[in-house]
Amino acid sequence: MALWLVVAAVLGIGENVPELSLDGPRILNIKAGAAAKGARKLAEFRARLEGEVSSPASYYCLTEEWDWDDGSVSLAEPDCDPYEPGDEVTREFQESHYFGPGQYIITLRLLDGDEVAAKAVHELRVYGSALLQ
Repeated sequence: MALWLVVAAVLGIGENVPELSLDGPRILNIKAGAAAKGARKLAEFRARLEGEVSSPASYYCLTEEWDWDDGSVSLAEPDCDPYEPGDEVTREFQESHYFGPGQYIITLRLLDGDEVAAKAVHELRVYGSALLQ
């Protein structure tokens, strides 16, 4: 029994770890004429941290790191007061980005300092004249 408790503690078994879900468009279309001129399409993404949090201080005031898979990364660093018991954990995140034709894997990481507290990925395809031929 004691060995199981040690293994559970090391693996985090029994802790309430929330799951991060990421929603957004799966397919976007850019009109052929606009795509030929280098037009880009705006996509909006929403993420939600779901489930119970056993250690709210670890999920309070997280930095959002959005990797757009096009060579750019967006960071949103919140300006929060120090954590106090009873403070609410932010559970909803939103960001938008312009994409040209191509296939992308968008990754959202929620960071507590240098540690990844939660991560989610979402695949997006953007069609334009170059991809429709």
